[in-house]
Amino acid sequence: MALAIKEHLGTHFLEGRLNTTTAEDFLKHFEHVISIRGRATINIENLSEIDKTGLSALKRLIINNARYFNKNVCVVGVGCKEIYDDFKSSIAA
Repeated sequence: MALAIKEHLGTHFLEGRLNTTTAEDFLKHFEHVISIRGRATINIENLSEIDKTGLSALKRLIINNARYFNKNVCVVGVGCKEIYDDFKSSIAA
């Protein structure tokens, strides 16, 4: 399954795979959402795969928007702690 993004009550639910094939479309979609709304809440609970490129895209979205443009990007759902830990360790290094 490719990546599907569904929005409900301001939260964007990802389903499928966030990988090399889908990462660029993921970034384009959320850069558009954030440019309009100024923030994004992303639920990753229903992802079946996040590869290295997908994780990098998620980090890039957070860094570009939170740090440089002062926009709020929130990642929630089962697995977000692991993403946070990876993000935290890459910043410390």
